[in-house]
Amino acid sequence: MTKLVVTVEDQLLSEWPLDEQEILIGRGADCNIVVRDPLVSRHHAKISKNYGGYFVEDLDSTNGISVNGRRVRKQLLKYGDRLQIGTHELCLTDESVSDTEDNEKTVFGSAAALTSNRPSTTSTTTLATPEPAVSGSGKAYVKYNTGADAGKSETIERSLYSIGAPGGNLAVISRRGQVYVLQHLGGKRMSTLNGGPVSSAGVPLKEGDMIQVGDTKLEFHFDDG
Repeated sequence: MTKLVVTVEDQLLSEWPLDEQEILIGRGADCNIVVRDPLVSRHHAKISKNYGGYFVEDLDSTNGISVNGRRVRKQLLKYGDRLQIGTHELCLTDESVSDTEDNEKTVFGSAAALTSNRPSTTSTTTLATPEPAVSGSGKAYVKYNTGADAGKSETIERSLYSIGAPGGNLAVISRRGQVYVLQHLGGKRMSTLNGGPVSSAGVPLKEGDMIQVGDTKLEFHFDDG
């Protein structure tokens, strides 16, 4: 069973099974997980289950949230991730998943099952792409060309990098060794790579690729610095 283990300074407070579609976290009495901490807002964050994965989202809290020490607005979680809310730490765990298991398969396997239930169309053909180029460092980043983040560049620091919003148009970039793969997870509009549709099976990325997820357009680049 997937659950959140709640601790303060390594002292176990509680364990919360993620058996609901949405879990509200905050100081308010109406929250699923009530955190008695002055640093925590009344409705601080929520964890929702979409496309077989778990997403955490900051609900415009005063002090924000961080995952594995990195401040985030919304984030696709994987097992072992540590979510910091105030002085409390919440760790996503599943007793049925071993420490060495490839946790990304939990998300991608569900996405594949989701899309396999849809009627097949000619618009979801797999793209024939060149062998992806890899930089010496293997690091990569995306540059946003539209929306509120237009002009902003963001390094891909995790094995899973989500683009879009849970419940809407959504895709992920996964890192497999030194290769980055774009996968469509869901939404009414198919994600595209250089103008062509991307399936849940995934397409390797190369330098300068143009990605679109919903109305969000961005570029993929390797960091040679």
